[in-house]
Amino acid sequence: MANLKILSPEGTTNYIKNPSARYDTTGWVANGSTLTRSLDFARFGIASLKVVTNGAALGEGISYRVTALAGISDPITVSVYVIGTGEVRIRLIDNPVGMEWVSQSVTLRTDRWTRLDVTGFSTGSNDLRLIVETDQIKSVTFYVDGAQMERKPYVTTYCDGEQEGCRWNIMDHNSVSVREDHNRAGGRWVELAGRKRTEKDLYMTVAGGLGVAPIMNNQQSYADAPGSYYQNTKILARGMTFTFHAKHEQKKVKPCPDGLEFLHQLRQMLIDLIKPDKTHGGQEFLMEYGDGDFPLYIRARYDGGLEGDWDVRNSWINSFPLRLLAVSPFWYEDNQVVTALDFQEWNTTNFIATRLDGQWGNMNFGFNNTVNDLAFGSRGEVIAVGLFTRANSDVSAIDPLIPTNFIAYWDGTQWNQYGIGANGEIRAVAVAPNGYVYVTGSFTSIGGVAANRVAYWDGSAWNTMGTGLNATGHAIAVAPDGTVYVGGEFTTAGASAAQKIAYWDGGTWQVVGIYGGLNGNVRTLAITPDGITIYVGGEFTDEYTDPGSVVTRAAEYDTVTGLFTTMGDGFASTVYKMKVSPSGSLYAVGSFSLSGTQDILRIARWNGSTWVALGSGINGTVYSLDILASGEVIAVGDFDEAGGVDATGVAIWNGSTWTNLDIVQGDEIYAVLYDEDKNIYLGADSPLHVAGSTTVNNTGSAETNPKLYVAGPALLKFIENQTNHKRVYIDLDILDGEDVFFDFGRGKVTSSIRGDLSYSVLPGSDMRAFTLLPGENRIAALMVDDLEAKLYMSYIPRHWSVDSTARGDEF
Repeated sequence: MANLKILSPEGTTNYIKNPSARYDTTGWVANGSTLTRSLDFARFGIASLKVVTNGAALGEGISYRVTALAGISDPITVSVYVIGTGEVRIRLIDNPVGMEWVSQSVTLRTDRWTRLDVTGFSTGSNDLRLIVETDQIKSVTFYVDGAQMERKPYVTTYCDGEQEGCRWNIMDHNSVSVREDHNRAGGRWVELAGRKRTEKDLYMTVAGGLGVAPIMNNQQSYADAPGSYYQNTKILARGMTFTFHAKHEQKKVKPCPDGLEFLHQLRQMLIDLIKPDKTHGGQEFLMEYGDGDFPLYIRARYDGGLEGDWDVRNSWINSFPLRLLAVSPFWYEDNQVVTALDFQEWNTTNFIATRLDGQWGNMNFGFNNTVNDLAFGSRGEVIAVGLFTRANSDVSAIDPLIPTNFIAYWDGTQWNQYGIGANGEIRAVAVAPNGYVYVTGSFTSIGGVAANRVAYWDGSAWNTMGTGLNATGHAIAVAPDGTVYVGGEFTTAGASAAQKIAYWDGGTWQVVGIYGGLNGNVRTLAITPDGITIYVGGEFTDEYTDPGSVVTRAAEYDTVTGLFTTMGDGFASTVYKMKVSPSGSLYAVGSFSLSGTQDILRIARWNGSTWVALGSGINGTVYSLDILASGEVIAVGDFDEAGGVDATGVAIWNGSTWTNLDIVQGDEIYAVLYDEDKNIYLGADSPLHVAGSTTVNNTGSAETNPKLYVAGPALLKFIENQTNHKRVYIDLDILDGEDVFFDFGRGKVTSSIRGDLSYSVLPGSDMRAFTLLPGENRIAALMVDDLEAKLYMSYIPRHWSVDSTARGDEF
């Protein structure tokens, strides 16, 4: 038979003025112990009392004296929540009479809070004491929270001014707290089914809806194919049905006209407890299931069953149903778990870094000089080119200090050579559809082969491309048909006079445009997926020898007509990189701040007729970018702010706003790759200040929304659950002495000084969707300027079913 209780609303006054150590330990006295305030455990707020006993005698612990009950002779009940080690009990002492009442001792757990209570009596003394103490001579450590002393002959739910339905008398955490009568958030537990009811011949015979919460698998049928595709799973409201059975003890002897008296009493009690007008506001009532290893709780509403449908012909036995609805379908514990979060780490990098599955790494100690460009190879390898001559650049690296000479590839473990490399800087790299690797720069030899500033790797050796270029190449791109386009400072390509741009048709170099090129250096090339349009960016203003063409640092070249066309008003300064997104949108970055008369700060999107700003832009030069299929853009360069958000060298545009990433670094970044799993590769050449990582173990069986507590001063920038890929972007300066609370379930951010700070959560964040999955969750967080800062995450374990109180067999 299930043991069920329902919470009956009832007011109370808690006479302990400092019940949860929110700010200090005022009022509490150590007895044979050391007493401090701790943030490592908390049942209700952010702190608790940490007690370390000396182990010299029985009864070591802490005490609290209440003087406000002088002249009052009433039953008194005291209660506390405890967690930790050892055997602990509580005592209520009425001084100076010397009467005392002692609770049962309990063996504490380190993973779950236990509530102790005992009832005694006040004789009017001004010295009533609550004592929390050990029941053994042993040095132990335990934590105390939620202390309560009330004028009741029984215990009610915990009350302080921070709890729903309660208020402080005057001062927060330094005065008595009061709970009003008509609020379902707190009160006294009343047995609905269990031993007390069976003593009156009332039984709950059927209990339904206590197991797994109902779900709906949303799907969409295919229009012209069998079956459908899965969209998502929706967790539905929980319906619960209980059937109560009554019998009279004399039913075997003779009929008894009042045989169903207790049945009517139970029905009336239920009506009084669950009727909607019991309290204001249509509040849910709280239920407790007590047949598991520990109690579980759920909030519910009356949904039917007490209308009065029973057999009036039978005065010996009868039954009735009770239907309840829980719109929030998960069960939860009377428990809170707290974890201190690591929020910063230093990661020394050598000119390159990766963020793989949320973790920053130095890629086997990287290189000995700058990385100019990055590309993915045909098999997923990462190709890097630049000024470096050695890779795996530390004696402790795998295959250390190998000569790579300006180009190398990453196989997931270490950097590898492309032959003997080049004899000079490589500026850009591109990979052809057939997997060949094309490079350009200032070199004149590569792989031991004379090659003037442009060459390709065929999988086993380096190859020349005619006589190459007569000056440095800055950009290279390969069309779907294998045509190779190169841009730079050169004026000839092979035997052709080619001004700053040319293409290789597989056998010879060809000019681009009817005038043979452009009048200024080309810095970047981007090709549409069909290969028809080539986008060109750089320092030029016109086609070569045609000042009337006006292609100001951005131009569109049509491979069918052979013509350049202008792109809106172009830009007022250099374009360093152009990129076509997977959806076909073109983006450009550089040092520009204007397009015509329009303010566009260093990054823009082409809409087919004009350049469009991405928010308020970026406050310093952007050298490169990459784009996901979702439209998310990552930009890198020499800047410290994007869209008004603090972002040093790297920033992300999520489609509506700029957000920072979980790093702080001080030097320029010239290259970036961003894959569809949101792994990032950066050509970063300074130590990275990256997010700290902490494992938070959700002991519940269901997903739950945690809370975050931050104590300043600090700049909070980022928090992510790397297990379920939920991320919250923040740009919040937390003041010295300020406490900030994030309630992810409610989507609220509040400050102890400034009130509502929800505006500090940037658009695109998974604020209300930020959850902890059952089991281990890897939480990354980044705060800077954080000399005295603290960061804690807390949650209340939730469960799919009342069966979750027992551990099932391992598979």
